[in-house]
Amino acid sequence: NSFCTLLALRRRMTDYTYVGVGITTVVVLVLYLAAHPDPVPTPELPARGGRRASPTHCSSPFGSFNGVAMNVTAYSNCNDDYISEFDHSVPIADVFPSGMPDGCDLGTCPANVTTGLKWQCVEYGRRFLLTHHQAVFGSVWGAYNIWALPNVTHYKLTIGMQHNDATKVATCRCDAVVRPWQTIANAGSSDVWVRVGDLVIYNHGDVGEYGHVCAVVGVEHVKPENATSPVALVRVAEENWNNAPWPVTSGPHAHARTLLLVPRKSDGHLVLQDQRKDGMYPILGVKRF
Repeated sequence: NSFCTLLALRRRMTDYTYVGVGITTVVVLVLYLAAHPDPVPTPELPARGGRRASPTHCSSPFGSFNGVAMNVTAYSNCNDDYISEFDHSVPIADVFPSGMPDGCDLGTCPANVTTGLKWQCVEYGRRFLLTHHQAVFGSVWGAYNIWALPNVTHYKLTIGMQHNDATKVATCRCDAVVRPWQTIANAGSSDVWVRVGDLVIYNHGDVGEYGHVCAVVGVEHVKPENATSPVALVRVAEENWNNAPWPVTSGPHAHARTLLLVPRKSDGHLVLQDQRKDGMYPILGVKRF
């Protein structure tokens, strides 16, 4: 009996030891994870910003109103480094100016169209194209990659009447159709070659690792003072440039910034310029649908 009692006591002490070791292991693991959190997977980065950061030191609060041009609202991304990881999407019924009839067959169209990560420059460019042309371009790593895209997906709504015996039945179907997307290089003409509705594409480099995209919302012809003076002011709308409210936030003249069309000395072709203190940002040209 004494032996059994001693054996039971040793087993009980061993059990307590295992429990103590287990609790200690859990506590150490919790403390380690608190001090060394797992990194969050980096998503696709369709914007100027490249480094992950918390939404602090904002030019304006994340998601706040920066301006609206041609019925497309721009929201603040906080700063050009922040990546929200939240996609924005638009219901397919809202894509069409007159809406979509109830019971319409979606066909090959999605129920919701994703425009991109909130509130990156690519998201605004894609939403602008969707609003005015019912079209979207594909997924890209950076805004400068838009330049090489040959096609867009165009959402087309077909409404008609079908005859069933002596009755007529309204029909409706939505289809996603691949269509070509025009590329117009910078300084390709001596005429004013930029139009309202174009998307301006910046190359990567001086403007950041991912480039930039903005939408043309106004083109104003001006009388040049000399042979190298601007012949037109190109007003653009955008997200995630400086994330500050636009100088004109609404109305027919709303815009975020103004670019210049300036004659090139060598051949007179008009160069779309975004001037800065130490030179020019690299603009590839525009995409047009």
